[in-house]
Amino acid sequence: LPDTKIQDLRKHLSKIYECYDELFKTIGALFKINPDNLLAILRSNKTDMFTTNYDIIVESYIKRTSNKFSDDRLFNDGSISEAWKISNFLNDDRRVRLFKLHGSIDQFKTEDGIVKTGQAERIGRLYGNEIKGEVMIYPVRENYLYTYPFHDLLDCFRDSISMSKFLICIGYSFRDGAINDLIADAMEFRKSKNAPDLILLLIDPKASEINQSRLKHLPKLKIVPIEMEFGEVGELHNKIKERGFIN
Repeated sequence: LPDTKIQDLRKHLSKIYECYDELFKTIGALFKINPDNLLAILRSNKTDMFTTNYDIIVESYIKRTSNKFSDDRLFNDGSISEAWKISNFLNDDRRVRLFKLHGSIDQFKTEDGIVKTGQAERIGRLYGNEIKGEVMIYPVRENYLYTYPFHDLLDCFRDSISMSKFLICIGYSFRDGAINDLIADAMEFRKSKNAPDLILLLIDPKASEINQSRLKHLPKLKIVPIEMEFGEVGELHNKIKERGFIN
């Protein structure tokens, strides 16, 4: 790439990293952790991240942050030298866990299972095993709920929101029926246990419209629409503060 293009990409990444800095600092404030202490927030074991995106921006950000703090126990995205297994993933004690609900551009199927790497497309083989295919869902199909590893990942999502205090949704339009059904199941579970409402901070330029058309029927869900683009640095913390959730 030309030097000017590389510089533009670096500037773009830098802005994305600023947005994630702000997101984690806001999470820290929600749980009464000093928002200026990013390392303490990431080490607090408060964050499971679920994404339907295929890209590796989140991985890139947290690995960069891990290197910055020289802490290789901050992050678990399933990057291990053996085939990916949900049990290994869940039993790992790293603080931030990333679940790719629709797969990822760097996950591939081999004879031994699923392996996560950036090299497979180029070399065609992993650890001596032939690449059998990608681990991505496109377009979204309802029956993916019953296939591995997506069934296991979605179970983790349901279990997490069944017990969490906050759910922060960024740029998700609630068009995936499988995910929406799991949210409904989790809310019914909370209702059966007389648990407090789950506070859903819905961040999207059309947050109020999404709330009215797709979410109002769900029990045990306190929905807080926040109409903004994720990328407006400085706005997320202020908008959540305006609604009284942080000081």
